[in-house]
Amino acid sequence: MPGPAAVGFQASPGAYTKHQELLTEGAAPGERHQRLQHENELQPRVTGCPHRAHRSISALSLIALSTVFNLPSPLNAMQILWVNIIMDGPPAQSLGVEPVDKDTLRQPPRSVQDTILSRALVLRVLLSSAVIISGTLLTFWKEIPADRSSTPRTTTMTFTCFVFFDLFNALTCRSQTKLILEIGLLRNRMFLCSALGSLLGQLAVIYVPPLQKVFQTESLGALDLLFLTGLAFSVFIVSELLKVCERRCVRARGAPAPLGDV
Repeated sequence: MPGPAAVGFQASPGAYTKHQELLTEGAAPGERHQRLQHENELQPRVTGCPHRAHRSISALSLIALSTVFNLPSPLNAMQILWVNIIMDGPPAQSLGVEPVDKDTLRQPPRSVQDTILSRALVLRVLLSSAVIISGTLLTFWKEIPADRSSTPRTTTMTFTCFVFFDLFNALTCRSQTKLILEIGLLRNRMFLCSALGSLLGQLAVIYVPPLQKVFQTESLGALDLLFLTGLAFSVFIVSELLKVCERRCVRARGAPAPLGDV
């Protein structure tokens, strides 16, 4: 079992007992802020975990499938490194500062025996990863020449498609239970700034000549970007629909609603 540092706990050993006392029925109104503060300290910061899992599974599967089908590598080494830098950097880190969900106050304390990666979360990660892999491979297959050689346009389209998928996936990973419209698109401004910075960085890699030489890319047309944006948006739609389906299944079983995100 991972230690406290691995799952993001930041409280002292006796904090859970105090946390349970604060969340008991009949807490005084003046304790609501304190209850929320302790929930924020104790709840594992798993918001960025699914985002990293999506990317890792998708990237590894993309390379593995291209090798199995004897296709050229869809991404070169510099492009893979760039994806890791811009997505493991500001966007992933800003997910950890998502404002506290006030609905957490209405939930019972999290059991110490609950696993961080629940079955529903694992299923959501696998389905979203399948969408990313399918969309990226579709773009790669669409752009690959008849002789199955790797060209700058082929890798640029595939590279940009993967980054766009990652950005939309990061957006929906801001909450594991609530829709983006429910938590507010502008609520986490640090994330929006980080995502915008990553998008501008990706465009620079595509259109700035010195960076084109380093990353072996070429300029894309407006229709290319529109196609990639629409395709990548599919992972956002699928993830949001999965949240709705999960919520309806929970209500149908009469089980307590999932714990609100941090």
